[in-house]
Amino acid sequence: MKPIRLLTLFSLVGCADGLVCGEGTAEANGECIALDTGEVPGDDPAVLDLLDALPDCVAASTDGSIDLVAGCVGTGCIGDTLAELDAAYGETANCTTYSSLFSNVFCDWSNGVSTSFADEDEDGEVDVGAVAGSLSVDAPYAGGTTTGLGIDANMRCFVDVLGMPDTVEYAEKADGTYGLRSMNYYDEGLFVDDLWNGANYEPDGSVDGLFIMGPAE
Repeated sequence: MKPIRLLTLFSLVGCADGLVCGEGTAEANGECIALDTGEVPGDDPAVLDLLDALPDCVAASTDGSIDLVAGCVGTGCIGDTLAELDAAYGETANCTTYSSLFSNVFCDWSNGVSTSFADEDEDGEVDVGAVAGSLSVDAPYAGGTTTGLGIDANMRCFVDVLGMPDTVEYAEKADGTYGLRSMNYYDEGLFVDDLWNGANYEPDGSVDGLFIMGPAE
């Protein structure tokens, strides 16, 4: 069984006043930050207990519109230009630059798909010929893989279909129990998240976001 690195242990309870950080975290600037727990084997009891506690799979759509092997969401794919993705999704993307990441332009569409493009000259425009190196998916995207992996599928579905993740993150919930926050599948080039952009205060078992990078070569 392949090893899993427990990347982070998030404490989602408490506030800046009288902050009490959970095990595996430490206070910094009024927040609980994660401590790296180091690499542990895939059969570590803490990991297996967490995965064993996942409820049975509740799948997303099986329409096949997400293709993890091809790196496509709908008719848009990794390697497409902005114009090609606009055509695939039938609308002009909303594109934004951020002061801390001038060399990229981030674009999203109303269907829940987003990506970034190179902006090496930092003029706020996508470089000519730049292509998407990944695709992110969140609500309201309603499609899924042919095996039912997609937004609002639960985390168990991904374990059932893809097997043990290479890395996991888990989070302490308000009731003191722990929930699976995210899973990383390196060979598949897939990051699965249950707290996408702060979608929920704590993990609820349903997938909120996917970051698709395409299979490792």
